[in-house]
Amino acid sequence: MKKTRNQNNHDDHDDLLQRFRRYLEVDQGLSSKTADKHLYALERYLREFGDVEPQREDALDMKEALMNEGLSHSHINGSMKALEYYFDFQDEEFETAKLPREYKIPETLSDEDVDALLEASSCKRDHAIQKLLLSTGLRASEVCALTVGDIDLDKCEVTKPAVKGGKEDTVFLSEGAAEAVEDYLDERNDPGSDEAFALSEQGGALTRTGLLQMVKRTARRADVEKNVTVHMYRRTYATRLLRNGADLVTVKELLGHDSIKSTMRYLRLTKDDLKENHAEFLDF
Repeated sequence: MKKTRNQNNHDDHDDLLQRFRRYLEVDQGLSSKTADKHLYALERYLREFGDVEPQREDALDMKEALMNEGLSHSHINGSMKALEYYFDFQDEEFETAKLPREYKIPETLSDEDVDALLEASSCKRDHAIQKLLLSTGLRASEVCALTVGDIDLDKCEVTKPAVKGGKEDTVFLSEGAAEAVEDYLDERNDPGSDEAFALSEQGGALTRTGLLQMVKRTARRADVEKNVTVHMYRRTYATRLLRNGADLVTVKELLGHDSIKSTMRYLRLTKDDLKENHAEFLDF
């Protein structure tokens, strides 16, 4: 059966994409996943401009269109990188300046969020874990590795487990967190010091997946619309320290960072925080 013009164009289009994929994976050594992203960008370019012969003005028009759509700079830079590969694939040259990397202030939990999450705890375990996270800034892996013996309720201290290259260190419990932890451990009828602090419903040590699921369930019950994660508790812990007057060196030590640069990248004050501090220190 004779092919129509549209069928021939479709075959040519598919052949072009197959050859471009081969170029990306074989000549450029890119992964299949990265090649998929570049093919997606090229398909948009071909769909909007039609001509398989690359034109610099068309590529710049596409960049402008992506910017007007409000897409992230990383997305736009990735699309332009795909076109750079396509121009090279067609023995042409194209290069455009990368858009600067955007920095988004990581979300933290507001005071209202924290109150709602604690109120929504379904059991003493969940309440104790949340208070522990907010009081110590422990990572998910550290909470899951924590044993009963790592917690000294008399001193309100927790010996942080050394996991994933981290170092064993001491962090501190607030009085409220210590009370919540004590209530949970009392419910377990004097557990041994080697037992896991956070237990799953099956009685084994709580996993990171199980901890995340607990946090997600609690957030849904609390009607907190943010994408709440275990790490968000750590960010909230650090941000509260700064808001309450802790200096960066203190926060660095409490978070267990090796470098102050890590702490500075990790934490950002919100616009409201900056405005409040400005008003406090400049009152003339």
